[in-house]
Amino acid sequence: MEIIRTTLEIIYFVTAGPLLVFIAFKGLKQISVAKEATKINSQREAFRIAAEQCNIFKDDIIPLCRDFKTELNETQNKFFEKFEVLIDSTNIELKLKGDIDKDDIEKINNSKHLTDLINSLEGYSIYFASGIASEKVGFITTGQTFCKTVKEVLPILVPEFKRGFYKNILIVFLMWYNRIENEKLKIEKAEIERKLKGNKTISISPIGATGK
Repeated sequence: MEIIRTTLEIIYFVTAGPLLVFIAFKGLKQISVAKEATKINSQREAFRIAAEQCNIFKDDIIPLCRDFKTELNETQNKFFEKFEVLIDSTNIELKLKGDIDKDDIEKINNSKHLTDLINSLEGYSIYFASGIASEKVGFITTGQTFCKTVKEVLPILVPEFKRGFYKNILIVFLMWYNRIENEKLKIEKAEIERKLKGNKTISISPIGATGK
């Protein structure tokens, strides 16, 4: 019995190390798989929410924007035409181009659609500014239209930005607007390089300068 017990103890100590290592390896692998699954599920949910918000943009925000433009045309409101909007990578400024008619200001204050439009844009932006929805999906689907819409109402929004309101619109607008501008610059750069590559320069050396 003593020999058997000693033999079993030896077998245990010999195999216990590799066995524990194997168990630990399997456990780490399962944790890694679980993390990867969580990551994939989070991405899938972010894509789903982005698609959902893009549908809301199409069904709700675009009609609001159209109604507001119609309202401006019907009331002959020139308020937004009085401003030049200056945008760089981190800042937005307004430059007044002329006197603003008091009636136009009154019409803006009494607009039926402006407040709903801005609040809807803010609600839309929250999902992308917070990372809940995939902003890349949002950009591909609505980036151009979103930036165009926001830019048109910046004379109203910029003072609100300075007061700390509508921060999500500001975050998403600058992010997407700068991306659009960078893409334009890349296209222009590629076109310039293409033209430079195709153009051959000719020079004429002074007589006798070539040594021939």
